[in-house]
Amino acid sequence: MKNLIFIFCLGLFSLATFAESGSLVGWQLKGSVVDESNNPLIGASVALVHTFKGAYTNQDGLFEISGLKAGKYSLRVSYMGYLDCVVELQVTGDVFQEIKLLPRSVMGEEVVVSGIRANSKTPMTVTTISKAKLNDANGANDLPLILGSLPSVVSTSESGGGIGNTAFRIRGVDPSRINVTLNGIPLNDAESQTVFWVDLPDLASSISSLQVQRGVGASTNGAGAFGGTVSIQTLTAPSEAYGNIDLTYGAFNTQKVSVATGSGLIHDKFSFDVRYSKLKSDGYVDHSGSDHTSLQISGARLTEKSVLRANFIMGEEHTDISWNGVPSSSLDTNRQYNPSGLYYDGNGLLHRYAKEQDNYFQNHYQLIYSLQVAPRLTFNAAAHLTVGRGYYEEYKDDAKFSKYLLTNQLVGGILQTKSDFVQQKWLNNQFYGGTYSLNYKAGIVDLVLGGGANRYNGDHFGKLKWVEKNQTIPNDYEWYFNNSVKDDFNSFFKAQLEVLPHLTLYGDMQYRYIYYKMKGPDSDNKELWQTTRWDFLNPKVGASFLFNGHSAYASFAVANREPARSDLKDASKEGGATKPKSERLFDYELGYGFANKFLALKSTIFLMDYKNQLVNTGKLNEVGYPLMTNVAKSYRAGIEVEASYSPKSWLVLSGNLALTRNRITDFVEYVDLNDDQNGWNPVGQRVNYLGETNISFSPEIVSGGSIMVEPLKNLRVTLLGKQVGKQYIDNSSSNLRKINGYAVLDSRLEYRLGLDKSTVTMALMVNNILDREYLVNGWVYRAQFADGSADYIDDGYFPQAGRNVSVRLTLNF
Repeated sequence: MKNLIFIFCLGLFSLATFAESGSLVGWQLKGSVVDESNNPLIGASVALVHTFKGAYTNQDGLFEISGLKAGKYSLRVSYMGYLDCVVELQVTGDVFQEIKLLPRSVMGEEVVVSGIRANSKTPMTVTTISKAKLNDANGANDLPLILGSLPSVVSTSESGGGIGNTAFRIRGVDPSRINVTLNGIPLNDAESQTVFWVDLPDLASSISSLQVQRGVGASTNGAGAFGGTVSIQTLTAPSEAYGNIDLTYGAFNTQKVSVATGSGLIHDKFSFDVRYSKLKSDGYVDHSGSDHTSLQISGARLTEKSVLRANFIMGEEHTDISWNGVPSSSLDTNRQYNPSGLYYDGNGLLHRYAKEQDNYFQNHYQLIYSLQVAPRLTFNAAAHLTVGRGYYEEYKDDAKFSKYLLTNQLVGGILQTKSDFVQQKWLNNQFYGGTYSLNYKAGIVDLVLGGGANRYNGDHFGKLKWVEKNQTIPNDYEWYFNNSVKDDFNSFFKAQLEVLPHLTLYGDMQYRYIYYKMKGPDSDNKELWQTTRWDFLNPKVGASFLFNGHSAYASFAVANREPARSDLKDASKEGGATKPKSERLFDYELGYGFANKFLALKSTIFLMDYKNQLVNTGKLNEVGYPLMTNVAKSYRAGIEVEASYSPKSWLVLSGNLALTRNRITDFVEYVDLNDDQNGWNPVGQRVNYLGETNISFSPEIVSGGSIMVEPLKNLRVTLLGKQVGKQYIDNSSSNLRKINGYAVLDSRLEYRLGLDKSTVTMALMVNNILDREYLVNGWVYRAQFADGSADYIDDGYFPQAGRNVSVRLTLNF
């Protein structure tokens, strides 16, 4: 950490000194942005075209950009609901420019997500990311890696290179407990309750804005929010036609080609957009490569009082299997070792099966409609269909025929009980439904009535593609098939009331109904017959105070969450005796913020108090399945701080820090007990009463920071740092089963060149500058022996790439 701080300080001093000694001390451009009635517009975006320079208007509608050389500039001003304005300026000294914006003749598309997002007066812990910031960070990494710089966020990558199977946690909360919506439509997989970002390659290139709510957040559609909510809105209709070509090449043969174009508004009514992306990478870990394709087609009809938009998003992924991780025994000698797909032939020679791969196709169809029913009343509705189909293929070495419900095979006059197999496990599903919201806003009152109804129907089945010792087994033999149906209905009502000039009260009540049915045998031929229903009420209350650059809020929220498919499968195989309970969270948040011309500061104190949180005990049932169990009491508590300081227009310092305590108050651990290492005969399980322990994968410190400097016109240098404290990979708090803390430093060098109406941006990115060796995830299985032999450990860890370089070329026209 000392090295990280030293590098930051050294970089800041060097660049700042160079900038001061150069030509950055120049003229100032000041101005105001008002509407047609000369009322100030707060938060309008003001940017100098073909440069990195820009600003946002303050509470008086004023802005300031300094450090300008003499010359001609194009100033672009934009504000939601108004037409963009471009002003040509001749700078020969300090300038003051008043800009008047005219309202758009068509309805703005921000209303699509307004019903589920927090606004400036909502008493919640929120970070909103603009399209421009996403574009800056969007090289060839998946979206979870891009979000890794946010407060309390920890990103993971199985391949170690940022493409493939990636994920993120918020406040230590795993992905299955983070609600994600795309244009207000649920994105979480209905059964696992997580989002498989690998199925939506290069989604970041289609995002117009993204909001992350930490904690329970506001009521929304889809999976229960148990630690965070992410609201994504894809591209909205721009006023003018555009084109974009985005090319990236980097370490591990990583390649990205993204091409996008849009019509702008045709006859002030119609808009069409298309994006195509292709991503390939060999991955840092051996045989962890990716080959991904994505296509988005969108069309809209806009009028003064309505928006009708149709979206089609296609994702295709082919990803080498690396989810078993790197064994701890290989980390010191070969950190890139991948055991997946390795097998021995009949002569004892080691081979790797080349098709050990995950293959999945997913198409999203969305039809979104917004209507201004009355001057203060807006109605939003959406219908959606997601179709997914795919499989992962594995080589199984020396497996029994009985595992696949097959009789032993007579081959060459010898009765064979085992063989090598190539198996595929398939998933074929449909997710469809609708969402709605009715928004009423008049003066001090803001009301939202909304909800949604969705159904998931999924088939799980397995096929044998090849059997080495085969006498009677047909092609594509199917050894299991099961079906799941899940219905999810929710309705919510939100109210914001400004009871005093600076004080707003907030209330939110959601009802959620879930019905889930599984039937048929699983891959181990155990039956999954089970039907379950849940009814949840999720209330939220709070208050916010805004005055003269200061803001404060307090809130309390309740969230409930049903068990995931894997939890219920284990319960079903146990005959229902260990059926898990639903989880409940009581979330307390207290926040303060301050902003002026140079400084923006946010701080949050939170307590997330859980009842019946599901955790992995390590206990196995009689046929070897790991069981989840509800722990009566557990909690997460901490403080989060964000700050951004810009003393000069060419210098921005940003940072965030989260200090937390994450505990299970009374944890009981179960460890498999066998007779000895020769027999491996089960003799029960050893029970360890551990008392208060750390919740797994919950670091007590997460921090990030960046320094952005523009030492020359159109040249920007950014240093980015991330620190994550140690994490335990189970709930025992044992130092033998932990991931050490790490600190990494990345850099980005960008040069922007303006060519008439086009902009060319060239970027050089160096990741992990200090070449640190670090891990971001892991798993462990442990067994003990009655004769006192040493513990048996089977594990896998996920190392990340050392120092690596990539280059990016972007053309906007």
